Amino acid sequence: MMRKLVIALSVMALIFAGGSIAGATSVDFLIGNDNSIVPEQEGLTITADLSHLPGINFSLSEGEYYTFDYARNVDVIADAGSYQITANLEFILPDNVGVVGSPGEVTVVKIMGNGGCNGGCTPETGFAIDFNPVTVLFGNGGEFNLALNGVGAAWNSKCKCYTASDELITATVTLVTTPVPEPSTFLLLGTGLLGVSAYRIRRKR
Repeated sequence: MMRKLVIALSVMALIFAGGSIAGATSVDFLIGNDNSIVPEQEGLTITADLSHLPGINFSLSEGEYYTFDYARNVDVIADAGSYQITANLEFILPDNVGVVGSPGEVTVVKIMGNGGCNGGCTPETGFAIDFNPVTVLFGNGGEFNLALNGVGAAWNSKCKCYTASDELITATVTLVTTPVPEPSTFLLLGTGLLGVSAYRIRRKR
């Protein structure tokens, strides 16, 4: 009876540890609801629909990427000048997210952007908003990159400003590395292997 219990527990340990290690080859992502686009200075107004973001989920293996709509129906009104913009995107999964260069763990990743004219603000030049890619760390050695595409605006003689309407901003997540399984997983795997090996040796005797 004891032998059967030992072999059953060993097999269960192997199954659990093997599933954890296999799961580490891919990463699950889940987007939360704390998302926004915030101009940091007056003179730039951005309105957008982010209501579709909560609940977006996908899985990636190393080297794979996933692109989804970040902001829909984007409208821009900008006076001549230079601006800073912060785009926020919340990740419920993966766990233990942190941004390179920013200590501590977060759930909301900040993507910094800049808005301004190309070659000086005149009616002939365009206004562009561009975002800087972000490197995000998570788990035990996991890493992914997050990038948003930019938006352009044209001179509007009626308001004497730059405007854009009904634009789309997409987000692309690229998985660079998967996290290393926790040491406890390998300990569980070793325990299972040891139990099965011991049982086989005793049977041969």
